[in-house]
Amino acid sequence: MSWSIRRKLGGPPVGGTAAADGQATYGRLLPTGRLEAFSDGVFAIAITLLVLELHVPTGHEPLLRELGHEWPRYLGYFVSFAFIGGVWIAHSNLTRFIKAADADLMRLNLMLLLFVSLLPFTTYSRRT
Repeated sequence: MSWSIRRKLGGPPVGGTAAADGQATYGRLLPTGRLEAFSDGVFAIAITLLVLELHVPTGHEPLLRELGHEWPRYLGYFVSFAFIGGVWIAHSNLTRFIKAADADLMRLNLMLLLFVSLLPFTTYSRRT
């Protein structure tokens, strides 16, 4: 292998037990940069999708009264934004401590992102 996670990270291999094919486990770990970049992109898109449900009032009533009729949408937006923001902060803090990612961590991260990306769908409300 031309690059070694051991050389890139400057530390001993994480769980450096020998695999069945004789290659140590650290040869299968990846730097976390791609995991963080992909996750940040999903978080940003999910937060952006939340705003699609908000509409500019077009009625002839005063603006505050029109916005008052739309309060459930704005409440859903703020709660969902705060939730996704909180998960992003926790995810960012967690990835600071991870030096390398394996396949299991990538799968767990994808599961987290699956649920985060479903949140904008759950905040959509029907107009009656």
